[in-house]
Amino acid sequence: MAKSVYANRREVLLRSVIGVLGGYALAALAVLLTILLLPAGGRSAEGLGQMIGFSFFGLSVILAFSVRSAKKAWMVVGLPLALLGACYTLLSGGGA
Repeated sequence: MAKSVYANRREVLLRSVIGVLGGYALAALAVLLTILLLPAGGRSAEGLGQMIGFSFFGLSVILAFSVRSAKKAWMVVGLPLALLGACYTLLSGGGA
């Protein structure tokens, strides 16, 4: 059975939101973790973190549209987001 036009538009909207917002969050966490983990710190760590973050952002948008359903897209983008968030929380002292 073919999907309706509205269902297809909804899928595209959901995947766009997943890719953009999830990618933004992944990029931000990548920058924070890179600054936290590199011993030199400063501008070099920030620049490297931004390059890694842009890669994560692009990859999350690509992955959001490469899986078959929006649920799988949430899992593909959400799992690395949860892992990076947990790593940052543990390494930064628990967030408290």
